[in-house]
Amino acid sequence: MTLLTTAARVIFLVLLAGLLIARREFAHLNLGDPAIWKWLNSTSPKVASYLFVTETTLLALFPIALLEVRAQFRCSSEISWNRKFTETFGREFYLPLALIAWGALHALVAAFNSGDTYLIFRQSALAMYPIFFIYAVIFFGQSKTQIRVAIWGAIAAAILCAAADTMGWLDPRLDANGRPEYGEWMPIYGQQTLPIAILGLIYFCVTTRSWIARDFAIVGLCLVGWRQGVRPMQSVVPVGILGALGLALFMGLVLAYFKQRGPLKRTALVVAIFAVLGLGFIVLRTANKKPEQPGTEASSEVKAWRLGHYADLFALYNRTEMPTDPALRLTSTRPPMTRVDDPEVHKLQAVFVATSTVSIRNNMWRFLVWKRMASDWSEGHQIVGAGVGKPWFYRALYSTGFHYGNDREGLDPHNSFLNTLYRYGIIGFVLLVAILIATLRATFNALKSSGGDPLLEGLLLYFGYTLVFAFFTVSLEGPPYSAPYWITLGLMYARSRQLVRSVE
Repeated sequence: MTLLTTAARVIFLVLLAGLLIARREFAHLNLGDPAIWKWLNSTSPKVASYLFVTETTLLALFPIALLEVRAQFRCSSEISWNRKFTETFGREFYLPLALIAWGALHALVAAFNSGDTYLIFRQSALAMYPIFFIYAVIFFGQSKTQIRVAIWGAIAAAILCAAADTMGWLDPRLDANGRPEYGEWMPIYGQQTLPIAILGLIYFCVTTRSWIARDFAIVGLCLVGWRQGVRPMQSVVPVGILGALGLALFMGLVLAYFKQRGPLKRTALVVAIFAVLGLGFIVLRTANKKPEQPGTEASSEVKAWRLGHYADLFALYNRTEMPTDPALRLTSTRPPMTRVDDPEVHKLQAVFVATSTVSIRNNMWRFLVWKRMASDWSEGHQIVGAGVGKPWFYRALYSTGFHYGNDREGLDPHNSFLNTLYRYGIIGFVLLVAILIATLRATFNALKSSGGDPLLEGLLLYFGYTLVFAFFTVSLEGPPYSAPYWITLGLMYARSRQLVRSVE
């Protein structure tokens, strides 16, 4: 059993590393890819074309997880059966199972209601990927060393990712026209990989007592920070980092109220270092800023952080009206290119024309889509949700210049929490929030009873970024983003239980 558990940990870490480094290229890798079988001097069996790396790995780990659970229950043979469920992994461990069961029920209903098979699987991922949390607790929750290996494995993968990016190995593939498939502004590994390494390395520099280890961490930090700096920084990156620091600082302040000042001191030092680095980054960007050409406006990400822009755009949305003269009405920007009689289209197009930068336009797209989905949820199945297997559309958006989803797949709101509320209703949303609250509560109690723990505090900082990230992206819908989110949450919970047990 020990050998199987060790193998499961290794497979789990390889999966996480692959997702952090290559993201979609790894998560969506088809095991029937001819390149794989050519390397093996063989031909691809037909069944392999239906298998993908992430899903296959999670299914393969399932029997090992069951064996590990059985072993844990046997180790607690001296206690009653009822206490095994509450003490072996804790009550909170079963909340993800409840969310998975709720998602499975939705998928089953959709299958009998002739839902689109692809969309059933894709939209069910919102409730299915909590299995990462469960696996993290089962395979890494038995010792502090195992959790430390998982954390450093993720940070090492991010550093390796920065090194590979330096060599140009992670550049997007070119399409038939010689253009990057994912757009020049979107690195293949996304906006999540490098920031978690930056957060982790700075926190390590604060907490380690070894100057040799600190020097190595600083070198890694310089590499990762440089690669992050040369990329156009999307708004979610600084917002996510600020959110992570804010969550850790809030937890530290509450703990200080209960006479536990260690976490607050460490977090305050991390915040101070980030403030210095942030100021230096702004100064360097300003010094190296190229002069604007006459008649043009700089496409600066900083402008996307100014809330006044969005207030003005929503005011424009509210006051825009459709012309009474049919000849003055807009023509749809997409087929069939006819005159538009929907007042909502005119409001949306006015906002689109008024947006000056790509980031502001993308953010405004999110706000408008969120507004529509929230309205649809409130008018539909609030308790059980709209379900899975069917696309969601914002019809008025189709005729404007804003980005629009594939007609088969529909639109994704780029807000995992709102998507959960819409798809799974209040029941699914409450289960998701319950998992978060239960884990954060366990974290607080562990830090309070132990006087602080750098490992757990670092995980909290790490998770804070992924938590904020899920408000602005499809973090919980796909493995490249959901893996760090759920794994870190699971490790936080596991480490919290270790600390509480050690002081009992």
